[in-house]
Amino acid sequence: MTVFAFIFRIVSAWAELRDPGLIRQMMTGYADAGGVIGLPLFSSMLADVLLSEGKADQAVAEMRGAWEAVRRTGEWFFEPMVLQILAVCLRDAKADPAEIRACLEQAAASGRRIGAALFVRKAAETLATLDP
Repeated sequence: MTVFAFIFRIVSAWAELRDPGLIRQMMTGYADAGGVIGLPLFSSMLADVLLSEGKADQAVAEMRGAWEAVRRTGEWFFEPMVLQILAVCLRDAKADPAEIRACLEQAAASGRRIGAALFVRKAAETLATLDP
């Protein structure tokens, strides 16, 4: 299968099937086929499905991996999205509020730095859902 076929299947597994096993399998196939770009986005899709299934700890692990991928590949345009979604996963996993706030503050700062106003706003909205 080509890299593009894997991308199509990852998106389909997320949007239509909501199947975390298939998403993970297609992500592995994508990487094995030489795909590198976009893995943080695919991890975000997988984390979304995991959260919807009540698997917050697995979603946290997936997003920590996505954050590592951003740093490894230099895909900094994914940074605010990855950090904001990681914060949501941490919140749902009942993690330390200080860690959640730090993720959101870093997401907002990154969003401002790259001009991603949507993620600045999303970080602020998520921050507002936290207990004072």
